[in-house]
Amino acid sequence: MIKVGRQHEDKILKKKTLYCCRILLKIIGIFSVIFIMMNSIVIMYQKDTTRLFFLDVGQGDACVITHNEQTFLVDGGGNRYMDEENNMGMRVIYPFLLYKGIDNIDVAFISHMHYDHIKGVLELFDEIKIKKVAVSHVYKSIVEDEQQLQEHVLLNELIKKCKQTNTELIFVKEGDVFLGDGIKFVCHYPFSETEYEEDENKNSMVLELKTWQQQILFTGDIEADVEEAIEKKDVDIYGMDVLKVAHHGSATSSSQQFLERTHPTVGIISVGENRHGHPSQEVIARYNKLKIPVYLTMDYGMIEVSINRKHLKIKTHLRRNNDETVKRRYKK
Repeated sequence: MIKVGRQHEDKILKKKTLYCCRILLKIIGIFSVIFIMMNSIVIMYQKDTTRLFFLDVGQGDACVITHNEQTFLVDGGGNRYMDEENNMGMRVIYPFLLYKGIDNIDVAFISHMHYDHIKGVLELFDEIKIKKVAVSHVYKSIVEDEQQLQEHVLLNELIKKCKQTNTELIFVKEGDVFLGDGIKFVCHYPFSETEYEEDENKNSMVLELKTWQQQILFTGDIEADVEEAIEKKDVDIYGMDVLKVAHHGSATSSSQQFLERTHPTVGIISVGENRHGHPSQEVIARYNKLKIPVYLTMDYGMIEVSINRKHLKIKTHLRRNNDETVKRRYKK
């Protein structure tokens, strides 16, 4: 009798155990489905996000833009010296691209031929594939004149790099459009009639990025005379969401009329320690007067702007602490 009772209890225990296992498997299955669905939503959400990384390259400009497995670069920082400290292409941009798993650049836009905008791009050619390089059409006349090209050190080096790496070189002017997957770039300056100037700042490309109904304006190192020319021609640059402040916040740029016309939601100044007085306190005061918040890479390090169908967010990668910055969050 005792033996029979134990067998009965064992059967009941087995049934309970099987029942609990079935319930547990169902719960695991439900959570697995939820996890897969949530993960898919996150992946789709991230895929459709445009991200702009205004890198801290000291006194210079460099912005990496990613969207749907596409990568674009607007300027690359740098200067005339090639020591390790000043090699912005290899010290800052390339490690960042490696960190992000980026192995090619679809288009590199170079606003103009000053070291603090082009040198870092030139340094990248030997390390990463750059499919296309876009420069202002005013340089075409220099390229077509062998003597002038030889005298123009940076442009000459760019031509050589493009030939060596089979990179397409494109000359752009007002109205030219670059269409990507879900985003587009529109060139607003130089105008078709604009000619090459000895003052390189006057050759700067003005480029607008349009994504998710948001507008970001890159202004290179344009100064007040170019800002005035753009205003006179009634170029459609009203109500920008983000403005890359021209010429590192120089007093020769960001005129009151230009700021009132573009009236950005936020301004970003790419700047480092310098002897030029950038950014000008007069310029900062203009932004403050119009209640436009301004972020400086000198204070905040890399500035990340993420844009999707719902919002535009800004994330800084250094924090200010009594006017001193702390270590970077990304490393080589």
